[in-house]
Amino acid sequence: MNNITLRGEFGRTISISILGYLYERPLDPMDACWLRASIHADLGAFQGRIDATLSTYDLNKLLGVLEGTCADAASVESFQADEEALTLRLEQDQAGRTELTGVLRGDEGNALSFCLKGDRTFIQDTITELRRVIQAFPTKREG
Repeated sequence: MNNITLRGEFGRTISISILGYLYERPLDPMDACWLRASIHADLGAFQGRIDATLSTYDLNKLLGVLEGTCADAASVESFQADEEALTLRLEQDQAGRTELTGVLRGDEGNALSFCLKGDRTFIQDTITELRRVIQAFPTKREG
């Protein structure tokens, strides 16, 4: 499976499913990094899904943010996808408690703000999933 799940307490999740490359045979090398994705929010009483375009670079940036949060120190990390479908802010205190706030943005201008609370152990599984997806969808080199 090509899923990346950001987890919070009480089973709340933001799940990113990578569906494949946007262009199987891109004419322009810059188009080789785009991916089709579906992002699903399960936030208890609120649920929703958007289709999104993410880049392989977005996935690598997200990995850096998550890895930066797994240190033992308090930290604040931010992420914004190139096409702005997903924005995240991840705060961790000295004890390892985390708060992930973010926004999902649809094409029509609609937006869903969310907050997932947990601890650093929630992030470890996400990092493993993300590394697997990055390996499955590397940036293609054309030419």
